[in-house]
Amino acid sequence: MAAKALLVSGASGFVALHIVGELLSEGFEVVGTVRSQAQADKLLARFKAKYPHGSLTYSIVPDISKDCAFDKVFETVDDIDYVLHTASPFSFGLEGTLEDIYLIPAVNGTLNMLKSVHKLAPQVSKVVVTSSMASIQNFDKVGDASFIHTESTWNPIQWDEVTDENMAYVASKKLAEKAAWDFVKDNDVKFKLNTVTPPYIFGPQYFEEDASLDKINTSSGLIAALLKSDPKDTHLFSEPSLCAVDVRDVAKAHCFALRPEISNERLFVASERFTLQGILDIINKDFPELDGKIAKGQPEGEKSIPTSYFDNSKTKEIMGGYEFVPLETSVFDTVKQLLEQGNLKSTL
Repeated sequence: MAAKALLVSGASGFVALHIVGELLSEGFEVVGTVRSQAQADKLLARFKAKYPHGSLTYSIVPDISKDCAFDKVFETVDDIDYVLHTASPFSFGLEGTLEDIYLIPAVNGTLNMLKSVHKLAPQVSKVVVTSSMASIQNFDKVGDASFIHTESTWNPIQWDEVTDENMAYVASKKLAEKAAWDFVKDNDVKFKLNTVTPPYIFGPQYFEEDASLDKINTSSGLIAALLKSDPKDTHLFSEPSLCAVDVRDVAKAHCFALRPEISNERLFVASERFTLQGILDIINKDFPELDGKIAKGQPEGEKSIPTSYFDNSKTKEIMGGYEFVPLETSVFDTVKQLLEQGNLKSTL
């Protein structure tokens, strides 16, 4: 599948780095957006070392929530055929209202991209928006085996129900995706939309030097925390207990979503249900050198922890019978990479 150019917003993110690498390996011309020139220079040097003949450039978009944030990109690069909107700023602990920190950046960032494409880039045939299983997950159904989450399930949460940061994050993800679908429905757009809705994302960092206990994506931070657990800790590590997917599968799903035969779909990329105790059990089994250095928890209690049930067979079929990376492989590769970093070795 040939393309003149493909735009990846938020191109410095955990998932986005894997996407950019995947696209470069397939011969795409990639334009990434990042917040600063320093980020652009650093990433360009890294990718050029890996793909010396790859076509990669960066545009600076300091704040995706500002009106017309992406206009300059499309005014500067006039041959973009596909757009992958992965940018969605989020960070726990920031000061400000929940609406300012979560809702406005998520919804406005998504709408700003779609508005720019609609207004300035009629040649774009496909837009893929990175959403989240947060827009699917019904949290009151955790442990209910009769409730199966699928590609057509929506989290019923509304913004007026939000009372804390976790709820704000979940609601912002759901409302941003909903805003994207509503924009396509309400405007005479020339492009087709797909969304990708991953749950917790584990797996290795694209660049090994990014793997550390202190600077890691939020999902993999759960694994990093277990590597710092007290070896005397014998409580049942039960929270959270939802679903997981490998970052490499998420990247491949974004590439699948570019195919012309895949349109107006939510790709629900999930591998397995997980619990923290289950992940801890995997680490203790696969890394015997950590015996006595991290907690064991209560392995016998892992199967009693309520979790979420899902069926993403439609997504697997859309992706040609795709087989997701097993949870154990994701955990193993994450931990192995962390162990290979000097700052982690010195703490164990």
